[in-house]
Amino acid sequence: MKTELSSGKKLIPALLVIWGVAVALYFGMTAVEPALLETPRIFSYGTWAAGAASDYFYRFLWVVGDYSEGVAYRSIVSSIGLIVAGFAVHLLFIRGRAPKGIDPISYGLGAFPWIMLSSFTGLLVTSLLYGDLLTRGWIPTYLPGCTVPGAMILMYGCSMKAAFTVGILSGIIQFPLGLIANVLAARLGLPGLSLITIFGMALACILIVEITRLLPWMKGYVKGVEAPHFSPYRNAAARSVTPSTGWLLHRLLADFTEPFFIGSDVAGLGLVAGAVISWLLNPAHILYGTPGLFPAVLAGQLMSGSLAISFYWKKHRDNGFCPTFTAIVSTSVCLVKFGPSLFNVMVLAAFNALITTTLADFCMSWVAKHLKRYPNFIGSVVGMGVGVTIISILLNYLSR
Repeated sequence: MKTELSSGKKLIPALLVIWGVAVALYFGMTAVEPALLETPRIFSYGTWAAGAASDYFYRFLWVVGDYSEGVAYRSIVSSIGLIVAGFAVHLLFIRGRAPKGIDPISYGLGAFPWIMLSSFTGLLVTSLLYGDLLTRGWIPTYLPGCTVPGAMILMYGCSMKAAFTVGILSGIIQFPLGLIANVLAARLGLPGLSLITIFGMALACILIVEITRLLPWMKGYVKGVEAPHFSPYRNAAARSVTPSTGWLLHRLLADFTEPFFIGSDVAGLGLVAGAVISWLLNPAHILYGTPGLFPAVLAGQLMSGSLAISFYWKKHRDNGFCPTFTAIVSTSVCLVKFGPSLFNVMVLAAFNALITTTLADFCMSWVAKHLKRYPNFIGSVVGMGVGVTIISILLNYLSR
């Protein structure tokens, strides 16, 4: 016990440095943002959203931007950074040229291209079926890009029939449930994610699993006649969990991509770097064009993610995984709801790191034990939704 406690203490200096850097970024980026707004080099979110409602080019760009909305960014450049970095890492591991110290993408199973194919199929189907609703404003078209397709590919393996079946079902089912959840959350004064996680992610996944089990071409997987096919990378061992500055930074970057079932530090770096570049090109392009929001969200993500990982590092070691990524996602959504003040950033980062991650881990473990026919992630997203709800009610009460 003393050894574990002393090992955990090794993360404290790195945690304090990350929080200090986050605060510095918050003040520095907030100070620079007005000058960047005067010379935009990429279209604004308002132009993008208006164009996506009626123009097929902007609609396609909207689909690409859906990828980065899993962490609230909604940015073309950030999505491209995620996709390009992800494929680069995948190719490096396939060719056996991955530098030492890089995390295997999508858990070393070789499933990354299939996850991307399935999620892109879902996003396209959502856009084709429901994209015209963009005339009414923002809608949760991003759902198939970051939830069910990835989980289902890991369940049924890498194949065309699995990728397209799951992608099409996700595109049809997830959006309507997510839209209903978003409307209900707005009426209750809660962030959309508080109910979208329960309806648009968890409930949608349960429905898709049950429908998939009835489809003739999928029954081989369901009944165990056919084994899920994967092509694991050669000599790609998962990073050992050691409480060190290096491990904390790698885990933090990887957590940015866990909503997409990618789990890669390099892909996470591509996602975050793309978001920063997007903000430099035009702060009104990213995060729904809200002034001052991206510096706050980035700072909050760094704070909440690093605190959650530092607090639960032993769960990462003992269980192989802990849903600390939920702190990053939930902090972002709460800041969109409650505003980008430094007080909100620090309080929401701490609350989400400790409350949301705890609930997400508990619910994920419960699903793994009691609902084995479904992907474990439905527990983590339900726990995230409950955590966001509790924190939102608490902040609404304190702000009276």
